[in-house]
Amino acid sequence: MRGEQVPLSPRGGDALLDLCASRRIELLFVAVPELMPGSYEKWRRFLTRAHQRGVRVHALAGEARWGLVQGTAEASKKPQRGPMLAAGRSLALNHIGQVIAYNRSAGPTERFDGVQHDVPVWDTESYASAGDSPARATILANYVEQLWGCALFLRSLGEQVLFGTRIPARLDDAVTWGKPGQYKEATLPLSQQVIRTAHYVAIMAAADTTDGVLAAVADDVQFAGNVGTRAFVGVSTAPVGTTGSSATFADDGLAAMDQVLAEVTTRLATEPGFAGIAIDSYATYESLRP
Repeated sequence: MRGEQVPLSPRGGDALLDLCASRRIELLFVAVPELMPGSYEKWRRFLTRAHQRGVRVHALAGEARWGLVQGTAEASKKPQRGPMLAAGRSLALNHIGQVIAYNRSAGPTERFDGVQHDVPVWDTESYASAGDSPARATILANYVEQLWGCALFLRSLGEQVLFGTRIPARLDDAVTWGKPGQYKEATLPLSQQVIRTAHYVAIMAAADTTDGVLAAVADDVQFAGNVGTRAFVGVSTAPVGTTGSSATFADDGLAAMDQVLAEVTTRLATEPGFAGIAIDSYATYESLRP
Protein backbone atom coordinates (compact mmCIF):
# COMPACT_ATOMS: atom_id res chain seq x y z
CA MET A 1 0.00 0.00 0.00
CA ARG A 2 1.18 3.49 -0.85
CA GLY A 3 0.95 6.23 1.78
CA GLU A 4 1.61 9.86 0.96
CA GLN A 5 1.64 10.93 4.59
CA VAL A 6 2.50 8.39 7.26
CA PRO A 7 1.56 9.32 10.83
CA LEU A 8 4.75 8.90 12.85
CA SER A 9 3.21 9.48 16.27
CA PRO A 10 2.78 6.26 18.27
CA ARG A 11 -1.02 6.50 18.03
CA GLY A 12 -1.08 7.36 14.34
CA GLY A 13 1.52 4.76 13.45
CA ASP A 14 -0.33 2.06 15.34
CA ALA A 15 -3.60 2.98 13.57
CA LEU A 16 -1.86 2.52 10.22
CA LEU A 17 -0.36 -0.80 11.27
CA ASP A 18 -3.73 -1.93 12.62
CA LEU A 19 -5.18 -1.27 9.16
CA CYS A 20 -2.38 -3.32 7.63
CA ALA A 21 -3.13 -6.20 9.97
CA SER A 22 -6.89 -6.12 9.36
CA ARG A 23 -6.46 -6.06 5.56
CA ARG A 24 -3.41 -8.33 5.36
CA ILE A 25 -1.04 -5.67 4.02
CA GLU A 26 2.61 -6.72 4.23
CA LEU A 27 4.39 -3.83 2.48
CA LEU A 28 4.12 -0.06 2.75
CA PHE A 29 5.50 2.49 0.28
CA VAL A 30 5.73 5.63 2.39
CA ALA A 31 6.50 9.20 1.35
CA VAL A 32 9.87 10.28 2.75
CA PRO A 33 10.70 13.47 0.81
CA GLU A 34 13.49 14.35 3.22
CA LEU A 35 15.22 12.19 5.81
CA MET A 36 17.38 14.25 8.14
CA PRO A 37 18.97 13.23 11.47
CA GLY A 38 16.39 15.20 13.42
CA SER A 39 13.66 12.80 12.29
CA TYR A 40 15.65 9.59 12.74
CA GLU A 41 14.23 8.65 16.13
CA LYS A 42 10.60 8.86 14.93
CA TRP A 43 11.38 6.66 11.95
CA ARG A 44 13.27 4.17 14.11
CA ARG A 45 10.27 3.77 16.37
CA PHE A 46 7.82 3.40 13.49
CA LEU A 47 9.98 0.98 11.49
CA THR A 48 10.62 -1.17 14.54
CA ARG A 49 6.88 -1.44 15.22
CA ALA A 50 6.18 -2.16 11.56
CA HIS A 51 8.73 -4.96 11.39
CA GLN A 52 7.51 -6.43 14.66
CA ARG A 53 4.07 -6.67 13.04
CA GLY A 54 5.35 -8.24 9.83
CA VAL A 55 5.18 -5.14 7.63
CA ARG A 56 8.07 -4.11 5.36
CA VAL A 57 8.55 -0.42 4.55
CA HIS A 58 10.02 1.26 1.47
CA ALA A 59 10.92 4.96 1.39
CA LEU A 60 9.24 6.75 -1.50
CA ALA A 61 10.15 10.12 -2.98
CA GLY A 62 10.07 11.99 -6.25
CA GLU A 63 8.36 14.65 -8.31
CA ALA A 64 7.73 14.88 -12.02
CA ARG A 65 10.00 17.92 -12.24
CA TRP A 66 12.98 15.74 -11.28
CA GLY A 67 12.81 14.36 -14.81
CA LEU A 68 12.18 17.75 -16.42
CA VAL A 69 15.35 19.75 -15.96
CA GLN A 70 15.00 21.39 -12.55
CA GLY A 71 11.41 22.17 -13.39
CA THR A 72 12.38 24.58 -16.19
CA ALA A 73 11.41 22.18 -18.97
CA GLU A 74 7.83 22.30 -17.73
CA ALA A 75 7.84 26.05 -18.23
CA SER A 76 9.66 26.13 -21.55
CA LYS A 77 8.15 22.94 -23.06
CA LYS A 78 11.66 22.14 -24.30
CA PRO A 79 12.97 18.99 -22.58
CA GLN A 80 16.75 19.03 -22.38
CA ARG A 81 19.63 16.74 -21.65
CA GLY A 82 22.99 17.41 -20.04
CA PRO A 83 23.94 19.48 -16.97
CA MET A 84 20.44 20.74 -16.16
CA LEU A 85 18.99 17.25 -16.33
CA ALA A 86 21.75 16.22 -13.93
CA ALA A 87 20.18 18.54 -11.33
CA GLY A 88 17.04 16.41 -11.34
CA ARG A 89 19.12 13.26 -11.05
CA SER A 90 20.97 14.82 -8.11
CA LEU A 91 17.69 15.22 -6.25
CA ALA A 92 16.92 11.54 -6.83
CA LEU A 93 20.41 10.42 -5.80
CA ASN A 94 20.24 12.67 -2.73
CA HIS A 95 17.08 10.91 -1.62
CA ILE A 96 18.72 7.50 -1.99
CA GLY A 97 21.78 8.75 -0.15
CA GLN A 98 19.66 10.01 2.75
CA VAL A 99 17.91 6.65 3.09
CA ILE A 100 21.21 4.77 3.04
CA ALA A 101 22.78 7.17 5.58
CA TYR A 102 19.80 6.61 7.86
CA ASN A 103 19.92 2.83 7.44
CA ARG A 104 23.62 2.76 8.28
CA SER A 105 22.88 4.56 11.55
CA ALA A 106 19.99 2.26 12.46
CA GLY A 107 19.69 -1.20 13.95
CA PRO A 108 18.51 -4.19 11.89
CA THR A 109 14.83 -3.77 12.80
CA GLU A 110 14.91 0.02 12.34
CA ARG A 111 15.88 0.14 8.65
CA PHE A 112 13.94 0.80 5.46
CA ASP A 113 13.61 -2.31 3.31
CA GLY A 114 13.71 -0.48 0.00
CA VAL A 115 13.62 2.78 -1.93
CA GLN A 116 10.99 3.76 -4.49
CA HIS A 117 11.78 6.30 -7.20
CA ASP A 118 8.54 8.09 -8.14
CA VAL A 119 9.09 10.59 -10.98
CA PRO A 120 5.90 10.55 -13.11
CA VAL A 121 7.01 12.62 -16.08
CA TRP A 122 4.02 11.28 -18.05
CA ASP A 123 1.70 13.32 -15.79
CA THR A 124 3.21 16.64 -16.90
CA GLU A 125 1.97 19.18 -19.41
CA SER A 126 5.29 18.89 -21.23
CA TYR A 127 4.67 15.21 -21.89
CA ALA A 128 1.03 15.67 -22.84
CA SER A 129 1.74 18.51 -25.25
CA ALA A 130 4.66 16.69 -26.90
CA GLY A 131 2.39 14.25 -28.69
CA ASP A 132 4.46 11.90 -30.84
CA SER A 133 7.20 14.47 -31.38
CA PRO A 134 10.91 13.90 -30.62
CA ALA A 135 10.41 15.94 -27.43
CA ARG A 136 8.33 13.12 -25.97
CA ALA A 137 11.03 10.57 -26.76
CA THR A 138 13.57 12.86 -25.06
CA ILE A 139 11.46 13.12 -21.91
CA LEU A 140 11.20 9.34 -21.68
CA ALA A 141 14.89 8.75 -22.45
CA ASN A 142 15.77 11.24 -19.71
CA TYR A 143 13.54 9.33 -17.32
CA VAL A 144 15.19 5.99 -18.12
CA GLU A 145 18.63 7.58 -17.82
CA GLN A 146 17.79 8.92 -14.37
CA LEU A 147 16.31 5.60 -13.25
CA TRP A 148 19.39 3.75 -14.46
CA GLY A 149 21.69 6.21 -12.67
CA CYS A 150 19.82 5.68 -9.43
CA ALA A 151 20.01 1.89 -9.76
CA LEU A 152 23.75 2.01 -10.41
CA PHE A 153 24.31 4.43 -7.53
CA LEU A 154 22.48 2.18 -5.09
CA ARG A 155 24.38 -0.84 -6.38
CA SER A 156 27.69 0.99 -5.93
CA LEU A 157 26.92 1.52 -2.25
CA GLY A 158 26.78 -2.23 -1.70
CA GLU A 159 23.59 -2.03 0.35
CA GLN A 160 21.00 -4.80 0.45
CA VAL A 161 18.10 -2.45 -0.26
CA LEU A 162 15.51 -3.03 -2.97
CA PHE A 163 15.09 -0.34 -5.60
CA GLY A 164 11.82 0.15 -7.43
CA THR A 165 9.48 2.54 -9.18
CA ARG A 166 5.91 2.75 -10.45
CA ILE A 167 4.62 3.32 -13.94
CA PRO A 168 1.21 3.43 -15.61
CA ALA A 169 0.15 0.40 -17.61
CA ARG A 170 0.29 0.56 -21.41
CA LEU A 171 3.25 2.94 -21.39
CA ASP A 172 4.45 1.39 -24.62
CA ASP A 173 6.40 4.23 -26.27
CA ALA A 174 9.50 2.71 -27.87
CA VAL A 175 12.68 3.88 -26.15
CA THR A 176 16.21 2.99 -27.22
CA TRP A 177 18.43 2.43 -24.22
CA GLY A 178 21.46 0.47 -23.10
CA LYS A 179 24.70 0.71 -21.13
CA PRO A 180 28.03 -0.87 -22.11
CA GLY A 181 28.80 -3.78 -19.81
CA GLN A 182 25.30 -3.77 -18.35
CA TYR A 183 22.55 -4.02 -20.95
CA LYS A 184 23.04 -4.25 -24.69
CA GLU A 185 21.36 -1.30 -26.36
CA ALA A 186 17.82 -2.22 -27.34
CA THR A 187 14.64 -0.55 -28.47
CA LEU A 188 11.83 -1.67 -26.21
CA PRO A 189 8.56 -0.31 -24.83
CA LEU A 190 9.30 2.08 -21.97
CA SER A 191 7.66 -0.29 -19.48
CA GLN A 192 10.15 -3.02 -20.40
CA GLN A 193 13.11 -0.63 -20.21
CA VAL A 194 12.01 0.25 -16.68
CA ILE A 195 11.31 -3.34 -15.65
CA ARG A 196 14.78 -4.52 -16.65
CA THR A 197 16.41 -1.70 -14.64
CA ALA A 198 14.69 -1.93 -11.24
CA HIS A 199 14.35 -4.71 -8.67
CA TYR A 200 10.58 -4.22 -8.72
CA VAL A 201 7.98 -2.14 -10.52
CA ALA A 202 4.42 -1.26 -9.56
CA ILE A 203 2.35 -1.22 -12.76
CA MET A 204 -0.74 0.93 -12.26
CA ALA A 205 -3.63 -0.71 -14.10
CA ALA A 206 -6.18 2.15 -14.09
CA ALA A 207 -9.01 -0.41 -14.13
CA ASP A 208 -11.62 -1.75 -11.72
CA THR A 209 -12.55 -5.13 -13.20
CA THR A 210 -10.66 -8.41 -13.27
CA ASP A 211 -10.43 -8.50 -17.06
CA GLY A 212 -9.54 -4.82 -17.23
CA VAL A 213 -6.69 -5.16 -14.74
CA LEU A 214 -5.31 -8.29 -16.40
CA ALA A 215 -5.47 -6.78 -19.87
CA ALA A 216 -3.48 -3.80 -18.64
CA VAL A 217 -0.68 -5.62 -16.81
CA ALA A 218 -0.37 -9.23 -17.98
CA ASP A 219 2.31 -8.68 -20.63
CA ASP A 220 4.51 -6.63 -18.31
CA VAL A 221 4.16 -9.12 -15.45
CA GLN A 222 5.27 -11.86 -17.81
CA PHE A 223 8.22 -9.78 -19.03
CA ALA A 224 9.23 -9.10 -15.42
CA GLY A 225 9.43 -12.82 -14.77
CA ASN A 226 11.54 -13.31 -17.88
CA VAL A 227 14.19 -10.81 -16.72
CA GLY A 228 14.16 -11.61 -13.00
CA THR A 229 12.26 -8.54 -11.83
CA ARG A 230 9.17 -8.46 -9.63
CA ALA A 231 6.00 -6.66 -10.72
CA PHE A 232 3.26 -5.43 -8.44
CA VAL A 233 -0.18 -4.90 -9.96
CA GLY A 234 -1.24 -1.41 -8.95
CA VAL A 235 -4.81 -0.20 -8.46
CA SER A 236 -6.21 3.09 -7.23
CA THR A 237 -8.85 4.02 -4.67
CA ALA A 238 -8.61 7.76 -5.36
CA PRO A 239 -11.55 9.59 -6.96
CA VAL A 240 -11.00 10.46 -10.64
CA GLY A 241 -13.15 13.17 -12.19
CA THR A 242 -16.85 12.38 -12.05
CA THR A 243 -18.19 9.40 -10.13
CA GLY A 244 -18.31 6.03 -11.81
CA SER A 245 -14.81 6.10 -13.26
CA SER A 246 -13.55 2.67 -14.34
CA ALA A 247 -9.97 3.74 -13.58
CA THR A 248 -10.41 3.50 -9.81
CA PHE A 249 -12.22 1.56 -7.10
CA ALA A 250 -13.31 4.79 -5.38
CA ASP A 251 -16.98 4.17 -6.16
CA ASP A 252 -16.94 0.37 -6.04
CA GLY A 253 -16.38 -0.19 -2.35
CA LEU A 254 -14.05 -2.46 -0.41
CA ALA A 255 -15.91 -5.76 -0.95
CA ALA A 256 -16.01 -5.34 -4.72
CA MET A 257 -12.36 -4.37 -4.83
CA ASP A 258 -11.33 -7.32 -2.67
CA GLN A 259 -13.18 -9.71 -4.99
CA VAL A 260 -11.49 -8.32 -8.11
CA LEU A 261 -8.05 -8.37 -6.52
CA ALA A 262 -8.53 -11.94 -5.30
CA GLU A 263 -9.42 -13.00 -8.85
CA VAL A 264 -6.42 -11.13 -10.30
CA THR A 265 -4.12 -12.75 -7.74
CA THR A 266 -5.44 -16.22 -8.58
CA ARG A 267 -5.00 -15.66 -12.31
CA LEU A 268 -1.43 -14.39 -11.94
CA ALA A 269 -0.30 -16.69 -9.13
CA THR A 270 1.78 -18.91 -11.41
CA GLU A 271 3.64 -16.01 -13.03
CA PRO A 272 7.22 -15.82 -11.67
CA GLY A 273 7.22 -12.04 -12.02
CA PHE A 274 4.04 -11.43 -10.03
CA ALA A 275 4.86 -9.79 -6.69
CA GLY A 276 1.36 -9.00 -5.44
CA ILE A 277 -1.06 -6.08 -5.34
CA ALA A 278 -0.15 -2.43 -4.73
CA ILE A 279 -2.92 -0.06 -3.60
CA ASP A 280 -2.83 3.70 -4.02
CA SER A 281 -3.25 5.19 -1.51
CA TYR A 282 -3.60 5.07 2.26
CA ALA A 283 -5.88 8.10 2.71
CA THR A 284 -8.58 6.95 0.27
CA TYR A 285 -8.18 3.23 0.93
CA GLU A 286 -8.68 3.71 4.66
CA SER A 287 -12.00 5.46 4.07
CA LEU A 288 -13.27 3.20 1.28
CA ARG A 289 -16.86 2.18 1.97
CA PRO A 290 -17.57 -1.53 2.64
